[in-house]
Amino acid sequence: MFIDEIEKLRTSIEKNGEKFLTPRLEAVHGTVYQLTREDESVFLCIMPFKLMESFPYRPHCVIGLSAEDWTSVLDGKRSIMSKVLAGRCDFLKHERRYIMHLSMLLQAVLLEEHQ
Repeated sequence: MFIDEIEKLRTSIEKNGEKFLTPRLEAVHGTVYQLTREDESVFLCIMPFKLMESFPYRPHCVIGLSAEDWTSVLDGKRSIMSKVLAGRCDFLKHERRYIMHLSMLLQAVLLEEHQ
């Protein structure tokens, strides 16, 4: 299930992410991301770290990728931004900054974990 995969990611971010939360990435603090894969959806909040199956308000950002794309993002081979630049992720214009910051944080955390 998608939520289990994102739970592993949340754990990694909670464990290693603080050292990457520099002033350039501080925009992720308190941001609620809706991550979608086909018909599955989870809500991730960073600082405080929370993972939810539902959220009563509109999230700051919605990131929808295919199962194949999420697999390459979650294993650290690709970043969310690589999927955005390839045209594989639709998003609202005002969400670009949120996507960019989460992408950089995830890539740093996942690369750190693989070393």
